Amino acid sequence: GAVVLVARDGKIAYERSFGTYTYTDSTPVYCETIYDLASVTKIMGTTLSVMKLVDEGRLDINKTLGDYLPWTRLSNKAGLRLKDILLHEAGLKSFIPFYRETIDPLHGTPDGAIYSNKPDSIFSVRVADNMFMRRDYVDTMYKRILDSELGPAGKYIYSDNDFIFLGKVVEEITGKPLDQYTRETFYEPLGLRYTGFQPRNRFPVNYIAPTEKEAIFRKQQIHGDVHDPGAAMFGGVAGHAGLFSTAYDLAVLSQLLLNKGTIDGKQFFKPSTVNLFTVYASGISRRALGFDK
Repeated sequence: GAVVLVARDGKIAYERSFGTYTYTDSTPVYCETIYDLASVTKIMGTTLSVMKLVDEGRLDINKTLGDYLPWTRLSNKAGLRLKDILLHEAGLKSFIPFYRETIDPLHGTPDGAIYSNKPDSIFSVRVADNMFMRRDYVDTMYKRILDSELGPAGKYIYSDNDFIFLGKVVEEITGKPLDQYTRETFYEPLGLRYTGFQPRNRFPVNYIAPTEKEAIFRKQQIHGDVHDPGAAMFGGVAGHAGLFSTAYDLAVLSQLLLNKGTIDGKQFFKPSTVNLFTVYASGISRRALGFDK
């Protein structure tokens, strides 16, 4: 299934849904069907937030992780410049399969010391249906990122870890979780009802397109929980993945950028901020700051 929307000069020229939710399910896709945006989260969640904080003078992309995240200061990640992180040129690993060390290698089942099939005060991080992770395991995941090997700076490696860090920088500056900050700053003021993290908390699951029958980690059809296993282990809210939306809502966010930061008479960014983030900014790749060109 799919939804296709084409807009031109701020007007919708074409919007249509096709197909069904799965190969075996006759549920039709509607134009309002909510999709897992995967790495589009990096743009429509995290990069927009970074842009806003730069626009307001609260964040300087020439400063380092250590300037904003105290818990990185004793690691070799402290000196990484935010500009290089936005360009995926800071030397961070592309991703870390956090889930692998939480699975029993003998039986391939989730470790009962880390996961429970029922939520409680300890197992409170939902990763899928009937699967809840210990909330203190998130600290282990951050430690894995801090301890991860650092490659040479100035080489382009597209990295989830870059945007996990940027999401934490946004949270540190704003004092709000990334989902709350993006909702209050962008999605609600723009009237985007469907855009946000953890859509199961807001909509019936049949409003959401399923993503995969996942056989290795969660061993079920992923439906309404984020497809990315790392983002799922962060509770569905992370800088690299976790955002859900519709084609229409994405078109509004895209139009905001095309309009250089203003839509329906509301200004979210100065044109100079949009220009700064959307021009080519690397000498070695096709990237802009946060954006792929």
